[in-house]
Amino acid sequence: MALGFVLAGVLTGTPALAQTNLVANPDFEVLGENGFFSDWADGEFGKVGKTLFVETQGAHSGKTCLRTLGTASPTSPWTTCAGKPIAVKPETTYWITWWFKAQQPPTSRTYLFLQTNQAQRVFRETDRVDAFDWTFNIVGYRTQTGETTLHPVLTMMTAGEQVGTAWWDEIGVWEKLPPDMEAAYRREHPWDDTTVATARSLAQTESCRVWGDRPEVRIYLQQPPPTVLPAADGIALTAPGGGHDLYQLAVTATQALEPLTLEFGPVTGPAEMPASSLRYRVARCVPVQEVRDKNFPLGPTPDPLLDPTQPEPVKVGESTLFWVEWAPPPGGAAGQYQTAIRILAGGKPLATVPLRLRRWGFELPEQPHYRSMVLFSSSEIRRFYPGMSDDDAMALGWDILSAYRLSGFNLAVWPTPTLRDGQLEIDWARFDRILEAAKKYKASAITLGPMFGGGCSEGWKPRVKFAGFTALADAGFDAVYVEFNRRMAERLRTAGLLDKAYVYPYDESEADYFDKIARLCDLIHQGAPDLKVLQTITPVGANALWGKVNAWICPGAPRREVLEQRRAAGDEIWLYNMIAGIENTPLSHRLWMWQVLKADARGGLLWNAAWWHKINPWENPTAAAYPVGRNGDQLYRYQAGEASLFYPDPAGKGPLIPSLRLLLIRQGVEDFDIVTELTQAWRSDLDRLAPKAKELDAAGIARAAIIAPVMLSMSKATDCGARAEALRLLAGNELEAARQQPTVLCYPIRDDNGQLAISGFAEPGTQLTLNGAPVALDADGRFSLPVSDDALATGMAWTAENAGSRKTWAWPGVR
Repeated sequence: MALGFVLAGVLTGTPALAQTNLVANPDFEVLGENGFFSDWADGEFGKVGKTLFVETQGAHSGKTCLRTLGTASPTSPWTTCAGKPIAVKPETTYWITWWFKAQQPPTSRTYLFLQTNQAQRVFRETDRVDAFDWTFNIVGYRTQTGETTLHPVLTMMTAGEQVGTAWWDEIGVWEKLPPDMEAAYRREHPWDDTTVATARSLAQTESCRVWGDRPEVRIYLQQPPPTVLPAADGIALTAPGGGHDLYQLAVTATQALEPLTLEFGPVTGPAEMPASSLRYRVARCVPVQEVRDKNFPLGPTPDPLLDPTQPEPVKVGESTLFWVEWAPPPGGAAGQYQTAIRILAGGKPLATVPLRLRRWGFELPEQPHYRSMVLFSSSEIRRFYPGMSDDDAMALGWDILSAYRLSGFNLAVWPTPTLRDGQLEIDWARFDRILEAAKKYKASAITLGPMFGGGCSEGWKPRVKFAGFTALADAGFDAVYVEFNRRMAERLRTAGLLDKAYVYPYDESEADYFDKIARLCDLIHQGAPDLKVLQTITPVGANALWGKVNAWICPGAPRREVLEQRRAAGDEIWLYNMIAGIENTPLSHRLWMWQVLKADARGGLLWNAAWWHKINPWENPTAAAYPVGRNGDQLYRYQAGEASLFYPDPAGKGPLIPSLRLLLIRQGVEDFDIVTELTQAWRSDLDRLAPKAKELDAAGIARAAIIAPVMLSMSKATDCGARAEALRLLAGNELEAARQQPTVLCYPIRDDNGQLAISGFAEPGTQLTLNGAPVALDADGRFSLPVSDDALATGMAWTAENAGSRKTWAWPGVR
């Protein structure tokens, strides 16, 4: 028996509600006239007596439960059983609970989804593709605008000929969880989500309002700003050497204005700050016309960020949006710097906004800790750059991705093999050029081909010929492929890149041909035992590939216990697919890297950053639908901007133009690097603490505590950009303090009941104060202080003294 808790919504401080299960006949104890459970229907893909059964043995509670049998069908592979529709309120959080278990092959998937009056709502993180005993799930779902009914649909999906069996019991939909469920949920999810408005008024004149917001908030140029905004005395940015910080500055014209420009004043502070460290770009809109999320607004949507080449025209009643960026170079002095942003209309002063810059006393690593595999298509780039060579198009892609701390070498690159008189000959020219580029751009990973096929649920259909052979089908393939991989590994070893190389032989492999993937892995390792093989699948249910695949690029939120099992066997864990769509919230692009932190994964893979399939992204950012399925008779419809992180220069000459999403991804990469550097600093100082700190893995506990308010579960991140930014600032301040003596390791944490505390360890003999009050340490230097949510929200000031060493540092307010 297991407990599985996954958050897909939020707990909020609401008035007391009746703890009533809204599901009719939730525990399958009442039978109707037809002998099946009352208030439960076949669903679209279920048949009583064939795939749906009344089970009288082994119910989780009571006398009976539902048993479902999978359906083996190439066209309708689902078995469903649907509950009775439930009237619900829009924009309200409901809690979905259920018990289920299954005996099923890896080709079977058991899951619950919600059918609302608008759409299906899925909880991928609760899907199971393996055999498991009774397991309890709690997920939250917040109804969308206009959603007035929902009902649970209990589902099995079968991808092959073997079918599985699942059992279901005690299905619940609650507006408020019962106390026992609330307590169980709290043990796994101590942090509630929150909402903090971050828009601020910066200045006002007779002709305009000057205001701004965090970059994680989407500002529509056509929409007026909030009527009343809290006033701020300027903009505050914080960054380490080699890092960045961002702010959106909006000017909303109330009268006709001449075109606008920004100027930065001289920077004052503890040392010289290069003028080039400050820049601004202008946000432009693209016309979103086709979406997958029907709640996403159509029309002009801010996304491309352009360097200003001339003053920006202004329309009365609309906002002109500038993205302000500060990037202090490595090697500078830490401390507080000041300057101002002057807003000019027609070259004349319109308003001035103070700008405060805090430079942390540490540098980001030159090569990110967050490792990435990003693909882009040089052929798509060349469509918009007439006459450009493939090498030059590749350089454009690498330039922009590396500028945002991403590695653009998910190319499945391979040298060209030929057979002459039975001997393998290899043309290394393009392969060697890409290896040189990988060293120049400090690639964190390089994917290798040939990728024989896969993706799009197409099944086993090798579409790439290898030296004239069809993979695993033609006699002679095995020996040539083994030798090819041996030579490729030697080439990579000579170039010093073998440790960053991953063979990518098939994409999104499916369980019914795992035997063929296993054979490809064996051939690769026969030729090069130290060459890593990746697969873009979860190890859950892929036991046939355990010990053969070296890097699992996991979709969704795979179960932690399986990830730990594969990590213990020496495998790498990555996550798939990086968020990269206009329809995703801006914040979600940044917080993808926090999900990687939560999973303790190496990094993430993005299948494309320039997927402009049959479109001009300036005219329509939604790629044309693509055929998928075993027969190619289905269409995959893309999100607006999906897998497209930049835009071609409209003139077809200049560099690629970043989307605002790309800047937020870089912020996420920097967050990842700061948390990783902090964890390393804490671990390096454990010997200065009492042995108890190392025994308890205090650094690991502190790392998890920093991540927890941002990642509320393995797959659900906070919706509050202010909280994410506060945790970045807290981690950065802690990292700055960790490089000074005496050693103190501290963090905010909640217990199983949600009680907030400040906990940690200090070097023995340290005098520690928090907000001016002494902190008592036990014999091991350990401390834990209960604090209120309001106290944490106002910020914390620390001092630590020991043997002549003294340091002070602060936490921002965390809500």
